[in-house]
Amino acid sequence: LGRCRLFTIGIGSAPNSHFMQRAANFGRGTHTYIGKLDEVQTRMQALFEKIEKPVLKDIAIDWMETDMEIWPQKITDLYQGEPLLITAKTKHALGEIKITGQVADKIWASSLKLRGGQDRKGISTLWARNKIAALMKQKRDAEFESIKQTIIETALEHHLVSKFTSLVAVDVMPVRPKDKNLDSHSIPTHLPRGWDYNKVFGQ
Repeated sequence: LGRCRLFTIGIGSAPNSHFMQRAANFGRGTHTYIGKLDEVQTRMQALFEKIEKPVLKDIAIDWMETDMEIWPQKITDLYQGEPLLITAKTKHALGEIKITGQVADKIWASSLKLRGGQDRKGISTLWARNKIAALMKQKRDAEFESIKQTIIETALEHHLVSKFTSLVAVDVMPVRPKDKNLDSHSIPTHLPRGWDYNKVFGQ
């Protein structure tokens, strides 16, 4: 990529958002999904305005601490109006961190004091979501079982749904008398909105 950035755009009811999101993350850009055609002009204009106003690139954070789990580990560039959102897990209270980056080829640095923040339960859940998302992106065949187990353990600890974990609801009220047979059948899957069956599968 070098100094280039990749921004992906999906238009319509069923673009391959999974691929385009992964490609944008790899390209240190963003993915824009536009579901309605009448929103194309306004959403594209907003994207162009964002791209024209980069604030900080090549961002790095010195946490003054080594025994930490930080997600995401690769920080994307920052554009006007966007927050810098990083989640970290540590056993020790941190007093200060140092953030560095580049602004118009000049080095920018600032220190941020972490004292005085608020204790919120959702922070640990957000950290776990970021960890699972990052692990899903970097999994390889040779490391699959190890990464899969880490994802399962993290999801179970934080009560999250992942590719390998689910939440199950049990209804204790029966809806079918015991003496009646279970009648089951397949339900056809609908095509995405605006798609034509014959154009997709032929006659």
